[in-house]
Amino acid sequence: MSMLSERLRLLLETRGKSQKELTLYLHLSNGTISNYVNGVHQPCVDTLINIARFFDVSIDYLLGESKSPLRHEQLPEVIHGGYTVSDFQEDLACLTNNDRACIAHITKALKGYREPKRGR
Repeated sequence: MSMLSERLRLLLETRGKSQKELTLYLHLSNGTISNYVNGVHQPCVDTLINIARFFDVSIDYLLGESKSPLRHEQLPEVIHGGYTVSDFQEDLACLTNNDRACIAHITKALKGYREPKRGR
């Protein structure tokens, strides 16, 4: 199963939408939508854009390139005080690969620290 089909299934379930609603929105057949959801076929770029619009998610999320369903313009711009996401991206670009790896490790550790432990 492709990442797109997994994300389609998840979005249909979590957003309370049916394949029929997606079919009507995209003006495609039930079989075509079913093929996308089951990973049999991949949509063309225009259809992919319209699927993203239907669910109000990014194309990167649909394709598995992003863990966040938020589109870039939906992300908060200010991180803290006057320090913005753009500032952070510029700072990251100036760092070495090793430095960026350290930041990624710290970010994952903080995320893991804040998430509730399962199975205890």
